[in-house]
Amino acid sequence: MRFGNVVKLMVFLACSTFSMMGIVAEAFQLGLSSRDQPYSKISLSSMDSPVMRQSHIDGQGDIGKLLHKVGVVGKDNRRRLPASLRRSTRPKIGLLYDKRTGSLCTAFCVARNVIATAAHCIYNADNRSAKHYSSYVFRLPGTRSGFSRLAGYKRNRVARYIIAGTRLMSKNARGYAHQDWALIKLSKNYCKRKLTLRTSSIDGLVRASRKNRIFQMAFHLDFKHWKQAYSGSCRVSRSFRNASRITLRKNFPGADKMLFHTCDTGVVSSGSPILMKSRGRPVAVAINVGAYQQIQKGKPKTVANTAVPVSRFAKFVRGLSRKK
Repeated sequence: MRFGNVVKLMVFLACSTFSMMGIVAEAFQLGLSSRDQPYSKISLSSMDSPVMRQSHIDGQGDIGKLLHKVGVVGKDNRRRLPASLRRSTRPKIGLLYDKRTGSLCTAFCVARNVIATAAHCIYNADNRSAKHYSSYVFRLPGTRSGFSRLAGYKRNRVARYIIAGTRLMSKNARGYAHQDWALIKLSKNYCKRKLTLRTSSIDGLVRASRKNRIFQMAFHLDFKHWKQAYSGSCRVSRSFRNASRITLRKNFPGADKMLFHTCDTGVVSSGSPILMKSRGRPVAVAINVGAYQQIQKGKPKTVANTAVPVSRFAKFVRGLSRKK
């Protein structure tokens, strides 16, 4: 389809998972330097790529390498956390790290021993056997509490303690985008505090965003040195300029079950919480999972970012926390 003289190609990137083979994250006190600059490669099917993403252009598959900021909608509004948010959200948001491959995502505490993140952060084409899940650890940067392994790691039974909407993101990112969530039990009660989950209809979140109540917090590879970024108030909508609701439904089979938002994101922000101001405190209403882009004149332009509402997984938290 055409818009003026520009051919529009719709792209979904299950973005923001950072991976660099042989380099271990400083967030886990193992030496990632801010000087290490990854390149961008469009592929969610291989953990060998420094940035794992699944990309589709109207069903035509990969588009090759894109060197650009991922998930910034228009002007980059990301900034450091306000003092009030630092107090109310720490230590609740951390990093999920695979020591074997170097992949890295944001994740957040939803119970003393359960974290939430994007499904593509834990399930990918490289995880072909149960033992692969045992190399993951979760860390809350800025604390002295060390890190936690995942439940079941000693006997390679981590998969038993994961509940996810899908394991197929590496095969069809757009088709399963609305199921890109995962809950993971930790090996101990590592989370001293948790984010409150608030289920809300998508229309309700659209209305909340009009009142400037929606925002996002996450780690970003290109923002400060492993400091959380604050998006500022952002919009949730059923349609965007150059992307009507009909277009979104065409490109995403589960569009009506997803959240499309304009919170600026970046690499490593997959699995981060979309938050809503509620009676003076933030509550988690969705998980950020990817970016929806158009290619114009050979360059990607982010139209909106994608998220999965809390209502898709909140009911499973208590059961997983108690699972033996």
